[in-house]
Amino acid sequence: MVHVFDEKTVARLKTLRVRLSALMSGGNGEGMRSRRAGGRFEFRDHRPYAAGDDVRAVDWNLYGRLDELFIKRFEGETRLDIHVVIDTSASMGVDGGKKDCLARRLAAAAAFCLPGEGRTLDVQVMSGELRSVATVTRAGPAAARCLPVLEGLPRPVGALVPDALRPLLGRGPRSRFILVISDFFDDPSPLPAWAGQCVAGNLLVLLGLTSHEERDPPLGARVRLQDAETGESLDISIDEEMRERYQELLADQRSELELQAARHGAAFVDASAEESFEEVFVRTLRRVGLAR
Repeated sequence: MVHVFDEKTVARLKTLRVRLSALMSGGNGEGMRSRRAGGRFEFRDHRPYAAGDDVRAVDWNLYGRLDELFIKRFEGETRLDIHVVIDTSASMGVDGGKKDCLARRLAAAAAFCLPGEGRTLDVQVMSGELRSVATVTRAGPAAARCLPVLEGLPRPVGALVPDALRPLLGRGPRSRFILVISDFFDDPSPLPAWAGQCVAGNLLVLLGLTSHEERDPPLGARVRLQDAETGESLDISIDEEMRERYQELLADQRSELELQAARHGAAFVDASAEESFEEVFVRTLRRVGLAR
């Protein structure tokens, strides 16, 4: 069994948090804020710094004069709620569970790096319905409390992504950063027509994971195809022509996911299960402008 959150991984999470402090847009925590329509950020006042506050919001000029830490506050800003949704369906566990392991480490990266003043992170799984498994209110080492929960997530029969996301996207106008991590093999259309109106005001990212074996199946490999309706199965051996056709279809499917996301004002990020979670996480934040 892959150890998702061993000591080495926790050390990498802490390093990633330091790295992101220099990459988050605005340099002072504004990267995780959302502007109200037609509004601007206007300085409002200061408040004393409290343990756990985002140091990027500290007024360092004031600190230089008073030798005390204060946080800058602004008018016209709202904090993004953060939701990480993990697909725990059976297809995420193939090839030794590499996609599943990366998904859980990405959720841990969000827990370590993103929560802060006025915003929380909710980790959820798709398992027949959208179910919360961990809530994090402060980033950093304290977020480690959610790691054992992520390590032990069940692997039920996967729910359709649209059905699982409907209650989350329909919770009203408050801005959210929603990261959906899946291979999207079970759902040819994860964003149906109703999603466009619901996505408005949110930052929605579909992060699609595929393993090396799924992108480049070895020649001569024997696979079993099964009809979901009849239960009939067929054993086949992969030859060069079949592999080329399969890769064309996979590329078309990923391109269609990207087009669907764009039509609804969302973003699609394609990632390999063999990539480091740090690079995938930073690339995802950059894709929606939350990091430079």
